[in-house]
Amino acid sequence: MKLNKKGIIGIAAVVVLALVIIIPIAINGTGKDTEDTASTSWFAGITNVFLKEAKTEANIEKVDDAQVSSTEEEDRELDKTIVTEPIEVSPFANIAIVDVEETLNVRAEASTDSEIVGKMVKGDAATILGVEGDWLKITSGNVNGYIKAEFCKVAEDAEEMAKELNLYCATSLTQGLRIRETAGGEILSTMDLNAKLPIDMNAEQIPGWIAVIYKEKTAYVAADYVEVGFNFSAALTIEEYNKKLEEAKKKGVTHQNRGAIAATVDEVTLLAAIIYCEAGDQSYEGLLAVGAVVCNRIRSARFPNTMIEVIYQRGQFGPAMTGKLDRVLERGNVVPERCYEAAREALSGVDNVDGRLFFWDVRSGHDGLVIGDHVFFYDL
Repeated sequence: MKLNKKGIIGIAAVVVLALVIIIPIAINGTGKDTEDTASTSWFAGITNVFLKEAKTEANIEKVDDAQVSSTEEEDRELDKTIVTEPIEVSPFANIAIVDVEETLNVRAEASTDSEIVGKMVKGDAATILGVEGDWLKITSGNVNGYIKAEFCKVAEDAEEMAKELNLYCATSLTQGLRIRETAGGEILSTMDLNAKLPIDMNAEQIPGWIAVIYKEKTAYVAADYVEVGFNFSAALTIEEYNKKLEEAKKKGVTHQNRGAIAATVDEVTLLAAIIYCEAGDQSYEGLLAVGAVVCNRIRSARFPNTMIEVIYQRGQFGPAMTGKLDRVLERGNVVPERCYEAAREALSGVDNVDGRLFFWDVRSGHDGLVIGDHVFFYDL
């Protein structure tokens, strides 16, 4: 049989079609498996391979995501189990408070032969920078140097001393803060912004209120409007110390007579002892000034009218509160004669502070009459 060109093309087409159908069947086998795969073209099979690979990759991504999420969740759960307690550091951890009867020298080096670069008095505070033997390396005010550790209270002892000396104070955070007679009670006065009042550590503690000492009595201010801290005084450089002494001399002191106050021998001794405790290292005018304040209080209606009540009134004279006064009285003949002279002169009516009723360390910055290391004033 002779085939023309068209016939040959037709036969070729039939053969190709037969191969397309037969080859997949031969590869996939027969029977049920054949029936399952016969309905699927080879193109579909290839497509399924790609889809299967894509699906596998998707599953891997999901697993990875799940692992990340699980890890993050575990971290969160772990965080919940870790309890971080705040570390409380005492404000007195590196503070030294001076505890001397007169003055404490600050030396340039840790030696008594070293130059004196500053002066400190009882209640002055310094930041401890280091320890060298029995010396403390400190900084206080404008003074850097060394002081003997034996004349200081540190750590818990410093905290106790701050309480004894009423160094805790409340600083007003607003203008016109009301000072009340009781918590939420009658208004006695107001505080200016940044003004300070000593905290009454012995008063009843009432939530939301801070007990303060106002005009020698317990009063209250709202806790939300004050900052509780410490009213520390700092060391003076030798230049600052000498300047204060010169200023006191320039101002001069005038004497007035306000009338004698009758006193027993024991009362004279008591007055001489408190003068010694408060100003034992000062000039005679400084001794007389302390005695005059005590006598002015006895005369004033604002204070008790007996010597012992005035001197031992709570929150007033530091040596009476700390027990120093009693120790001096118990020791007997330790009070110098000039303190007795100042006591007798003050009781005779001589007043060199012009009726003033209060005195603080001159470094407090309070306005008033400066005599020696103290500044004297009429009211808090």
